[in-house]
Amino acid sequence: MTIGNSLSIVYSNNLTTFTDNKGYSNNITFNDWGQAISVADFGKGTQDLASAYGKVYNYGTSGGSKNKLTLDGNLTKSVNNLLLNGSGEYDGHWVGANWGLNQGTYSMTTEDKYSGNRSLKITNPDSGSYYTFYTQQISAQKGKTYTLSVKAKAVNIEGIEGGQLFIYYNDSNRTTS
Repeated sequence: MTIGNSLSIVYSNNLTTFTDNKGYSNNITFNDWGQAISVADFGKGTQDLASAYGKVYNYGTSGGSKNKLTLDGNLTKSVNNLLLNGSGEYDGHWVGANWGLNQGTYSMTTEDKYSGNRSLKITNPDSGSYYTFYTQQISAQKGKTYTLSVKAKAVNIEGIEGGQLFIYYNDSNRTTS
């Protein structure tokens, strides 16, 4: 006997999981009105978000757009951000520092933000060879590929000393490369 195509469907609270006979699965999340608000494609044999692709949907809530699809999001892949508190939403994980004789300042601010309610702010009054910066230590494996993403706003920057990203790798002996 040859097994044909099959599809397993598991229902739970606002979530339906479809798994085919080869082990590929998709999750569809619904709002309380039964509208699909997200789809996650986990591939074969895993529920790991790091390997999933996803898409989101929004619906109108009033007037002529009520219950109409207002956003059919782009297909995206989850990115594992190794930086903790990347948007500066809460205190911790980032350490402000000065390099050289500079007396620049660093703070969390609500003046300008990209995601959430706060952001990291650096003020450097000296454009010479002194730096004010934030630092964060993360764990990573040598030889692997990582993506770093930064959203920065620069005001009154002159010359090449404006904004820079420094990456240092320390091996188990704390040797920098």
